[in-house]
Amino acid sequence: MTEITSDEINTENTSDDIKEIVDKDNIEALNTESYFNFQNGKIIGFNSGVNVSVIEIPAQINGQDVIEIGDNAFAGRSIQALTFQAGSKIEKIGDGAFKNNPIQGNIQLPDSLKTLGNEAFYKCNSLETVTFPQGLETIGNQAFYQCNSLETVTFSEGL
Repeated sequence: MTEITSDEINTENTSDDIKEIVDKDNIEALNTESYFNFQNGKIIGFNSGVNVSVIEIPAQINGQDVIEIGDNAFAGRSIQALTFQAGSKIEKIGDGAFKNNPIQGNIQLPDSLKTLGNEAFYKCNSLETVTFPQGLETIGNQAFYQCNSLETVTFSEGL
């Protein structure tokens, strides 16, 4: 593959592949808190122009606790790896929040999670392992439907 630097690209007249390379270069310079569209404790998606495949959901953004991931917040965004920062206070992952993503490997849901919405991880075909926290109260319909690689589900004691 030929390496292309951002100096050599006129982004107004380039293919989507090259624009994605330029966007990734620009994203790396941002603080990860800047990735998220965040309102009143809820992440509702990425900010405009953000296109990353590996994300860590922060415990706080601008000093405010992240307590919810909104409905369809990251649906179909090509996320390959997902983690939650230590100390997370997320109580709810909304309907379809991560559906249709190639999330790979393991997801350790935060201990604070109480509600996992309908189709939250629907069609995350590369997901292999999920660990549920003890305080989880609700798992929505089809939360892991068509997660064809899902091999291990671990329920915490008392769930």
